[in-house]
Amino acid sequence: MMLLDEAMAHACGVAGERAMTAAMQLRFRAPVMLGEPLVITGKVKWKRRGVIALEAAVAHADGTVLATAEGSFVSRGSLADEERLGAPDVAIA
Repeated sequence: MMLLDEAMAHACGVAGERAMTAAMQLRFRAPVMLGEPLVITGKVKWKRRGVIALEAAVAHADGTVLATAEGSFVSRGSLADEERLGAPDVAIA
């Protein structure tokens, strides 16, 4: 769940938004075995009036999806506003 939440938070950052989780719906699809490489993805679905809808997935390297999530984040402003809001939580390279 933490990996999915972080993937969505990073997707917000790439979209230029600082945001925090308001709600998250999670679905486990298959067991995640320890020691195996994982691919974690997150993407913004839409943004409206300070609310950002996102989705994320955890998968094996072969593409088998292990867990998915959908979330709603509340915008804390754009990354351009970081002077007003303080330092960002993560650096976007």
